[in-house]
Amino acid sequence: MSTSFSSPTPTPSPSPSPNSTPRRSYKVLASIPRYDGQGDYLMRVGSAFQNRDDSINLYLEAIPAAAANGRIRLQIRELDATDFARREQYRANTNAARGGDPGAFAPPAPSNANAASENVPF
Repeated sequence: MSTSFSSPTPTPSPSPSPNSTPRRSYKVLASIPRYDGQGDYLMRVGSAFQNRDDSINLYLEAIPAAAANGRIRLQIRELDATDFARREQYRANTNAARGGDPGAFAPPAPSNANAASENVPF
C-alpha cells in the first residue's frame, strides 16, 4: 500500500454567502531552540484551515524534532494583515518570475525574411 502526500496550495476562499461566516486561515508554528542556546524562535511549519463544522485541518510542511522531554510544541495563530501582505508580494514576484505576462509566450510574428523559405517543399 502506497500513500502519496501532496502539499496543498492555499487558494483564496470564495466570498462567503450572507448567511455564513468567513472561514479562517491560520499559520502553524514550531518552537525551535536557537543554536547558541539563548532561547527559542518560532518557525512556520505549515498552514491550517477552518472547516464548515468549525474543526481545523492542519497541513504540515515539516515536523520538528522532539525536544529533550520528547514533546513537539506547535502553535496555531490566525493570519494577520502582514501575513496577507507578504503572501500577495510573494505571489506577485513569483508570477512575474514565471512569465506572468501571457504575451511573453506568444509565438513570434512572421517576418518577410521567412517568406522565401516558406516555399521549400520539405
